[in-house]
Amino acid sequence: MATESSFLIAHPAALWLVWALPAVAAAFWLTWRWNRQALARYFSADQLSRLAGSVSPARRRAKLALLLLALLFSILALAEPKWGVEEQTVHTSGRDILVLLDVSKSMLATDVAPSRLERVKLDIQDMVGVLKGDRIGLIVFAGHPVLKCPLTIDYAFFRRALDRAGVQSVTRGGTLIGDAIRLGIDAFTDQIPNNKTMLLISDGEDQGSYPIEAARQAAERGIRIFTVGVGDRDFGSRIRVDGDFVRDEGKEVWTKLNPDELRRIAQETAGGYIPAGTRSLDLDRIYRQKISAAGGGALEETKKTFVESRYQLFLFFGVLFLAAECLMSDRVRTRRIAAMLVFLCFCAPSFGAGPDLPDVFDLYNEGRALYENGAYDSAAEYFSRASTGPSADFECDAFYNLGNANVQKAGRQKDADLPGAIQSLRLAVSAYRESLDRRPGKKDAQHNLELARRLLKQLVELQRKKEQEDRKRQDQKKDQTDTQAGQNAGDTSQGQPNPQSSPNQGPQDQGKSFNQKEAERQMKDRLKEMQDLRQQLMQAARQRGVDPEKNQEQAVGVVGGAVKDW
Repeated sequence: MATESSFLIAHPAALWLVWALPAVAAAFWLTWRWNRQALARYFSADQLSRLAGSVSPARRRAKLALLLLALLFSILALAEPKWGVEEQTVHTSGRDILVLLDVSKSMLATDVAPSRLERVKLDIQDMVGVLKGDRIGLIVFAGHPVLKCPLTIDYAFFRRALDRAGVQSVTRGGTLIGDAIRLGIDAFTDQIPNNKTMLLISDGEDQGSYPIEAARQAAERGIRIFTVGVGDRDFGSRIRVDGDFVRDEGKEVWTKLNPDELRRIAQETAGGYIPAGTRSLDLDRIYRQKISAAGGGALEETKKTFVESRYQLFLFFGVLFLAAECLMSDRVRTRRIAAMLVFLCFCAPSFGAGPDLPDVFDLYNEGRALYENGAYDSAAEYFSRASTGPSADFECDAFYNLGNANVQKAGRQKDADLPGAIQSLRLAVSAYRESLDRRPGKKDAQHNLELARRLLKQLVELQRKKEQEDRKRQDQKKDQTDTQAGQNAGDTSQGQPNPQSSPNQGPQDQGKSFNQKEAERQMKDRLKEMQDLRQQLMQAARQRGVDPEKNQEQAVGVVGGAVKDW
């Protein structure tokens, strides 16, 4: 059923044929003039009048107008106009698989041919070939993580995103495995348990991102993480970049596989660790034996939108005008030409009737149409698929519109689904950053990025207050229950004296015991808040390139700057 209205041109290049219509009209006029001049050389004016009979110039002009209209509507049919959004519900079952791919410079080491990164990309391509109904997504990470492909069943789109992944995909150097896991947790949009899997592929050289704590958060969400260790753990390898080896203070940098961190991550989530080392990695076998064998669930039903093609209407009018031109003709030659054109209209392959192979320009145009009609969720999906464009400027605009769609989506979600609105704003911030990476001087993206950050901070603060209020209500209810139980115990002790109790023990001592429990509970809450604050300080420091373990004072200053930016 059509839910929204929009207008698109599927093949705008076909409209260039409209410029041929004046040439057709000029050709007919020159032909008539040449024929008249040729006849005038052999016949007199009276003879020409008798030969012309009842044919009038007005009828010829009408015939030409009908022919031009027929050609015009045929060209419009080839351009395939579309309007009216058709929404279809698709039910899928299987698992959600999110690939976390390390694209730091250490993955350029050649202890695995041709390099660690290129080898695992080929292995991931092989695994995609055996997927059936599972959704798959891609996050690349180095100094910060980037969502390159949201969870989708469009395997061709995933392959294109994987092909483009490399060390240039992330502008900041380093290896922050914990941040990649946290972004992966947020990328799972549904709440269906036991169907979410992460496939983490790295050499394990983390730089203080607390991956074990992130793995525990994933385990609490029912997410299993399978880790794959790539590289030589004994001798290591040098890193070749632009024909030379990476150096640090004049010394060549050697990178080794660190399996301990990867093994602990897998253990925390009841997943598995695969020590690939320097061998070829058979990921399709690992998928069948480890991931698929764990079973899957019914994924949430997804709604796909299609803009209905209306080329048939224009083709109908084209044939109608052509038939009218044919009926007006009293010449055998003209009837043959008209019959040939009618035959071509019906038999020539139509762009609209052919297979639907949208390119990034079609995806971008459909995303804009959906955005203008308020279908922000569907628009975000189209802009995300169009973000792998042919140029940096095109990708900049696609990511910019993707951020706008996610901000609008968050505005609709904030009342009914506050966590979903926070996730949408985080995706918007990431999209604006990607847009600025491709065009740093884009002021609209800078302005919207600051706006999205402020909105995100407000919603996170609102969620924190709601959680505190919920905990406060639960604590009050628990205190009331404990108080009632103490009163009941006091009544019982007055009716039946306890020979084991001390004669000096009374209701005042019971009150002290209760106050001590309350103090212990409050102390635990304060300790937890201090731990959360410390984690935020460390995270903000890493984002500014400061090592929090070496310079605690500078880390605090970074957080102050971050708050000021908001």
